[in-house]
Amino acid sequence: MTELQEGLLARIAALLATPPQIAGRDLGSELHMSTISIATLLYGGGSPQVAAIVQAKADIRASSWGVTAKETRLVEDCHGALRAMAADISGGLLRKVRLDAQAEVFADFLQLAKAALESDAKDVASVLASAALEDALKKLAVSAGLTVDDRDMSDVVNALKSAGQINAAQGALLKGFVQIRNRSLHAEWTKIDRADVQALVAFTEQFILTRL
Repeated sequence: MTELQEGLLARIAALLATPPQIAGRDLGSELHMSTISIATLLYGGGSPQVAAIVQAKADIRASSWGVTAKETRLVEDCHGALRAMAADISGGLLRKVRLDAQAEVFADFLQLAKAALESDAKDVASVLASAALEDALKKLAVSAGLTVDDRDMSDVVNALKSAGQINAAQGALLKGFVQIRNRSLHAEWTKIDRADVQALVAFTEQFILTRL
């Protein structure tokens, strides 16, 4: 479990210890804001989970219950949301959410690469696609518990192969894409064919869809 996961679980445990009232303080609102903050980190500000937590408070405040009853119900609702989030974190959802967000960034790079190819800007497309693939490989390595800081793309590929994260066929393809990446890095444009870049974009797109 990562430090982020452990930190969030510790924070949730502390919030779950919040009683409905202490010396008349409006702890429900404080707890509600903390719950929203954690939900936003986990699921995103526009997620159904965050919307549900926000709406719960609005419904409680609009009810005809007494102040104490409202406060108690708000704390109970927040506790329920926090327990659900703790279960998601323990079940690995945090990793999935982070990878999903990263995959969206990679997809943007690939869309730009495709647009560059359509505009006959092969060299630009090779740089964008190479960056997307290298970053995706490193993110996969990190999620698998591998240390790849400051390691070049070929080392990352070898680490993933050794860890069983990619198969032999993928490894063979990636070896060729490492060459494209290196040639792009050194502006060796005459050594990069349009067909090679198209293959790189197609592979990277499929790799992100299936692995991240």
